[in-house]
Amino acid sequence: MAEVQCPHCGGANLYDAAFCEACGKALPTGHGPRIVKDSELATTSAGRSVQQLELAKTMKKAFGALLAVAIIQVIATVLISFAGNDPRVDKKALQTVLIVMGGIGAGFFVLAIWARSSPLPAAVVGLVVYVSLHLISGILDPTTLYQGLLIKIIVVAVLIQAIQAGIQHRKLVQEMGD
Repeated sequence: MAEVQCPHCGGANLYDAAFCEACGKALPTGHGPRIVKDSELATTSAGRSVQQLELAKTMKKAFGALLAVAIIQVIATVLISFAGNDPRVDKKALQTVLIVMGGIGAGFFVLAIWARSSPLPAAVVGLVVYVSLHLISGILDPTTLYQGLLIKIIVVAVLIQAIQAGIQHRKLVQEMGD
């Protein structure tokens, strides 16, 4: 049977192989580069290794985004706690705010851990929780909608990126499972 040489690593492969046995990269066809469709998966150990690395990368993106939100929430809680030194601040109200904010930060740490096994559901839950809490806060006190607006926009953008990574992760898992 005819063999084709991999243009990436020089390894010898069967003529009709889609991926290189040595490096796992897509092999060209006789009439130009091979277009690899979503449904084509690597059959070599090197190719599967590359796909596993891509899978881990998407999971890490979702984890990192949720972890970033947790850290931002904890930093905001610490910064607000310094308001306790101001004699004009209601101590009971401040304590309630700090408990709620700390709880939200802890919740996002849990979501980040969950994202290591299920990135899409964890990211969706994170976005829904974050937006819902700020909407409820805005209903109770409309002035809170504008407080920290830039941070809120950044957090929502980060959570949307986590959802996109989760969608990509789910797609890769489905492709590899077929």
